[in-house]
Amino acid sequence: MSERKDKIISFIRKSIHDYAFYGAVIGISGGLDSTVVAKLLLEAIGHKKVIGLSMPERDSSKQVAIDSLYVCKNLGLECKTINISKQLRAMGVYALKPPTLLFSDKFKEKYVKKLWENMENP
Repeated sequence: MSERKDKIISFIRKSIHDYAFYGAVIGISGGLDSTVVAKLLLEAIGHKKVIGLSMPERDSSKQVAIDSLYVCKNLGLECKTINISKQLRAMGVYALKPPTLLFSDKFKEKYVKKLWENMENP
Protein backbone atom coordinates (compact mmCIF):
# COMPACT_ATOMS: atom_id res chain seq x y z
CA MET A 1 0.00 0.00 0.00
CA SER A 2 2.75 2.44 0.93
CA GLU A 3 4.53 1.89 -2.38
CA ARG A 4 1.38 2.74 -4.36
CA LYS A 5 0.75 5.78 -2.22
CA ASP A 6 4.32 6.97 -2.78
CA LYS A 7 3.93 6.54 -6.55
CA ILE A 8 0.71 8.56 -6.54
CA ILE A 9 2.28 11.33 -4.48
CA SER A 10 5.30 11.41 -6.82
CA PHE A 11 2.97 11.59 -9.83
CA ILE A 12 1.09 14.52 -8.28
CA ARG A 13 4.31 16.40 -7.49
CA LYS A 14 5.70 15.78 -10.99
CA SER A 15 2.45 16.87 -12.66
CA ILE A 16 2.23 20.07 -10.61
CA HIS A 17 5.86 20.83 -11.46
CA ASP A 18 5.68 19.86 -15.16
CA TYR A 19 2.60 22.00 -15.80
CA ALA A 20 3.95 24.86 -13.66
CA PHE A 21 0.85 24.92 -11.47
CA TYR A 22 1.04 26.82 -8.21
CA GLY A 23 -1.26 24.38 -6.43
CA ALA A 24 -4.59 22.60 -6.69
CA VAL A 25 -8.27 23.16 -6.08
CA ILE A 26 -10.28 20.05 -5.31
CA GLY A 27 -14.03 19.57 -5.14
CA ILE A 28 -14.91 18.16 -1.72
CA SER A 29 -18.16 16.25 -1.38
CA GLY A 30 -17.44 14.65 1.96
CA GLY A 31 -17.31 11.26 0.29
CA LEU A 32 -14.48 8.76 0.21
CA ASP A 33 -13.06 9.62 -3.22
CA SER A 34 -12.64 13.35 -2.71
CA THR A 35 -11.36 12.79 0.83
CA VAL A 36 -8.64 10.39 -0.31
CA VAL A 37 -7.56 12.65 -3.19
CA ALA A 38 -7.48 15.67 -0.88
CA LYS A 39 -5.28 13.78 1.59
CA LEU A 40 -2.90 12.73 -1.20
CA LEU A 41 -2.73 16.30 -2.54
CA LEU A 42 -1.95 17.65 0.91
CA GLU A 43 0.84 15.13 1.38
CA ALA A 44 2.21 15.81 -2.10
CA ILE A 45 2.24 19.60 -2.21
CA GLY A 46 1.35 20.86 1.25
CA HIS A 47 -1.50 22.68 2.95
CA LYS A 48 -0.61 26.11 1.58
CA LYS A 49 -1.08 24.94 -2.01
CA VAL A 50 -4.40 23.08 -1.79
CA ILE A 51 -7.90 24.54 -1.46
CA GLY A 52 -11.03 22.47 -0.97
CA LEU A 53 -14.17 23.60 -2.75
CA SER A 54 -17.62 22.56 -1.59
CA MET A 55 -20.22 23.15 -4.32
CA PRO A 56 -23.71 22.50 -3.00
CA GLU A 57 -26.68 23.07 -5.25
CA ARG A 58 -30.44 23.27 -4.94
CA ASP A 59 -30.96 19.51 -4.65
CA SER A 60 -27.96 18.74 -2.42
CA SER A 61 -28.77 17.30 0.96
CA LYS A 62 -27.69 19.36 3.94
CA GLN A 63 -25.57 16.39 5.01
CA VAL A 64 -23.29 16.81 1.96
CA ALA A 65 -22.39 20.35 3.06
CA ILE A 66 -21.81 19.15 6.63
CA ASP A 67 -19.66 16.23 5.46
CA SER A 68 -17.53 18.35 3.12
CA LEU A 69 -16.78 20.89 5.87
CA TYR A 70 -16.04 18.06 8.30
CA VAL A 71 -13.51 16.54 5.88
CA CYS A 72 -11.80 19.90 5.32
CA LYS A 73 -11.62 20.62 9.04
CA ASN A 74 -10.17 17.21 9.86
CA LEU A 75 -7.59 17.39 7.09
CA GLY A 76 -6.66 20.96 7.98
CA LEU A 77 -7.66 21.95 4.45
CA GLU A 78 -8.74 25.49 3.60
CA CYS A 79 -12.29 25.21 2.32
CA LYS A 80 -14.51 27.55 0.34
CA THR A 81 -18.20 26.99 -0.33
CA ILE A 82 -19.82 28.14 -3.56
CA ASN A 83 -23.48 27.37 -4.20
CA ILE A 84 -23.72 26.47 -7.88
CA SER A 85 -27.54 26.48 -8.19
CA LYS A 86 -27.55 29.71 -10.23
CA GLN A 87 -25.08 28.33 -12.74
CA LEU A 88 -26.96 25.04 -13.07
CA ARG A 89 -30.26 26.89 -13.52
CA ALA A 90 -28.68 29.04 -16.26
CA MET A 91 -27.53 25.86 -18.02
CA GLY A 92 -31.08 24.49 -17.94
CA VAL A 93 -30.31 21.64 -15.59
CA TYR A 94 -33.37 22.27 -13.42
CA ALA A 95 -35.78 22.76 -16.32
CA LEU A 96 -36.41 19.05 -16.71
CA LYS A 97 -37.13 17.96 -13.16
CA PRO A 98 -38.83 19.37 -10.08
CA PRO A 99 -36.75 20.06 -6.96
CA THR A 100 -35.98 16.80 -5.20
CA LEU A 101 -36.35 18.41 -1.80
CA LEU A 102 -40.12 18.23 -2.31
CA PHE A 103 -40.01 14.43 -2.26
CA SER A 104 -39.18 11.99 0.52
CA ASP A 105 -36.07 9.81 0.29
CA LYS A 106 -38.30 6.73 0.01
CA PHE A 107 -40.14 8.23 -2.98
CA LYS A 108 -36.83 9.13 -4.67
CA GLU A 109 -35.46 5.59 -4.10
CA LYS A 110 -38.58 4.02 -5.67
CA TYR A 111 -38.38 6.46 -8.61
CA VAL A 112 -34.74 5.67 -9.32
CA LYS A 113 -35.33 1.92 -8.92
CA LYS A 114 -38.20 2.06 -11.42
CA LEU A 115 -36.06 4.01 -13.91
CA TRP A 116 -33.24 1.49 -13.50
CA GLU A 117 -35.52 -1.51 -14.01
CA ASN A 118 -36.96 -0.01 -17.20
CA MET A 119 -33.59 0.67 -18.83
CA GLU A 120 -32.57 -1.70 -21.62
CA ASN A 121 -28.82 -1.40 -21.05
CA PRO A 122 -28.07 0.18 -17.67
